[in-house]
Amino acid sequence: MSLVIQEQAGSRQFTRSSESYTGSRTWLAYDDEGLSPTIGDIMNSTDLPTFGDTHPDVDSIYATEWDLQLSDQRSDMWEITWTYDSTFIETTGGDTSEIEDETTEPFTDINVSVGQVIIDAWKSNPLMPASIDNPARTDIGGSPLHEEGYALSMALPTADITITGTVQASSFNAGGALSRVTKRNAESWLGFDAGSVLFIGVDIKQIAAGTYQLTYKLAWDFFYHLRQVPSRGEDGNPDLDRSADPPTLVVYWKQPFPETTSFSFLPNIT
Repeated sequence: MSLVIQEQAGSRQFTRSSESYTGSRTWLAYDDEGLSPTIGDIMNSTDLPTFGDTHPDVDSIYATEWDLQLSDQRSDMWEITWTYDSTFIETTGGDTSEIEDETTEPFTDINVSVGQVIIDAWKSNPLMPASIDNPARTDIGGSPLHEEGYALSMALPTADITITGTVQASSFNAGGALSRVTKRNAESWLGFDAGSVLFIGVDIKQIAAGTYQLTYKLAWDFFYHLRQVPSRGEDGNPDLDRSADPPTLVVYWKQPFPETTSFSFLPNIT
């Protein structure tokens, strides 16, 4: 494994008030061989600051806090932001070299935001497939919604789910979450049907020595994240059968997130 850590150009920011002087810097971290770096590998790298380090441009502000989250630029890449403050208070026990095993504590802050997204659809009231993970290549049924074989917009019920909590731990390992990103729940979870919730990722923020704030992000989908795909002709256009009266169009289900996983890795909700 070869860990690459690069500071983002233009990421240095400063804020000055009558009482304090703060700044921030942001890096991207990834493995150039396509492996998944652990949180410990990243945060213990000498390419990143440690608590109490002075800012390279302003020697009166010090590294006091870091925030870690998965980047949306590529898979298995992390975004790290260090915050600098003029009111640094030295703490003990902040060594990240032992970030290995998370302590088990209940989380109490869960937020579910119900809404909708607009998707392309060719049929309304479609039948759900026998296999949600790998739907058969058969017509989805329902009533025609398309216009001459071209999709119309449909409002799809969705929900964004976040679980946030603070853990006291001398060490923990969030690396296991990497292998579960973009996978759906294999079993029923918090009342949501199996396969209907997608794990998006987790944000990790150290707020004090031995104290971490974790925010898990998930998404529920009324169609279990399945999407409609029409049969297409050699020219790439929807293959509308005009020999029938009225003309018909075969539409299939496709699952862009076919893998599932146990959600037992998520924190307990009390």
